[in-house]
Amino acid sequence: MQNLRVFYEVPYLQFIYRNPTEVGLRNASAYGCSHSCHATSFDWSVTCSARFSEQIHKRSSYLLDMPRASTVVHVQPPTTTLSLLCEGLPHEERRQALNGHYSAIEKLYDDTVAGIGKAKATIEEARVKYENMNDMVRTLEQLRCSLEQHIRTVRLNEGSFAGTSSVLEYDAAKSRTNNLISVIKARSQWELAKEHLKEEGRDDQQKIYECLADMQSSQETLFKFVSNGFDIREFEDMKDRYLAWQSAALIFAIQQADFEKLTDIQKIYETLGRKNEFVSIFRRVSMNRLREFSADGPSVQFVIDALYKELEFVFTHHHRVLRRFLDDDAASALLSEAIQEGLKEINLTEPFSNLISVAENPIELLQKTSKFLATRSDSSSKVVYLANISQQLKCEIVHDLMIPFRSALLSYILSRINTLDLVGYRLFSGNYTGRPNGHYTVTRRVILGSLRNRRRIALYMLSAHPLIKVSD
Repeated sequence: MQNLRVFYEVPYLQFIYRNPTEVGLRNASAYGCSHSCHATSFDWSVTCSARFSEQIHKRSSYLLDMPRASTVVHVQPPTTTLSLLCEGLPHEERRQALNGHYSAIEKLYDDTVAGIGKAKATIEEARVKYENMNDMVRTLEQLRCSLEQHIRTVRLNEGSFAGTSSVLEYDAAKSRTNNLISVIKARSQWELAKEHLKEEGRDDQQKIYECLADMQSSQETLFKFVSNGFDIREFEDMKDRYLAWQSAALIFAIQQADFEKLTDIQKIYETLGRKNEFVSIFRRVSMNRLREFSADGPSVQFVIDALYKELEFVFTHHHRVLRRFLDDDAASALLSEAIQEGLKEINLTEPFSNLISVAENPIELLQKTSKFLATRSDSSSKVVYLANISQQLKCEIVHDLMIPFRSALLSYILSRINTLDLVGYRLFSGNYTGRPNGHYTVTRRVILGSLRNRRRIALYMLSAHPLIKVSD
């Protein structure tokens, strides 16, 4: 038994056990032994001479005398591994829980395999389409090269009429081929950008811009040769949604005069075919700035001066920014039109009425306001491109001042007329017993007329001022 243990613990003897044929043949020549075995069976037999048995016995004895640590084979004891899932449950419940868990995993596996199959089919279909497109493009490229070769060959014989006709035909064929290549490439680029936009560009603004730029480039090419074939409205809606974010950044950049940011945004608008919209935002910003003008102030002159300052700022600031993208004349024309539209929507009648109604002497206020308005308008007209706008603003201010001043002056004059001494009226109305003369008659008529027609006299006096237009 000790020898048998050696056979199983010593690697060399294990090799003899597993390779009896090779060992037997190797030792037969050395020891003169005969060896027979069945290589495919664990039952084997070895017939050897006494010398071979003696050698095996000596080698076994030698190995048994070696230290124990060098001959021990560490064999892992058999262990029983149990699943920790549902540990602590009865056997039947544990089996049911494991079966349910297995069914869920199996269903998830089946669904995943089905999803992978569908995705693989879709990718394969797209790959086939893309390869077909590339094959067609390569074929057309070869056709173009062939046509160019024919053109070069025919041009060698341009002296004859037939040769000239051939050159023209080949030129026309080459042009059509180039157009067809451009259409195919544009269509392929459109579809590819659209797919990327749906799959990857939902939240990434830079990715959205790149996809929209590719689609815009494809659209410009397809518009030249194809009248339909893709949804323009959907594409324009996608551009509107993207540019809605850019318009807010553009307005802020205009207010801050951030030329670097404006250049980047202008490039985006031009790439997406919205250059006119980029320029129109300047117009809208100028109009909104004037619409939001606050007419709060301690006096009429203060409000007029603030309005002229706002006008000058809107024009000079926005003109300085806009001329980076337009020439001076175009920028001035656009801003002038925007400012004129904005001034038409400013109504200062109510603020002027509140300020004029509390004035002690509206006649004096009218004179000061008229003088200040003329001076301020002339000063603003000296700014380049602001002469016409300044005159228009003056007309708008006069229009808003007319009603408040007419009402205040009328009340003021009528209050002064009502303070006339009515004794003269009683004197000249019949209580005077003396003999009337010509002077008495004229005076009486003037006083009576003034008292009976106070409103007409007041309106006549008001009409003498250039800022006030009244009617009977």
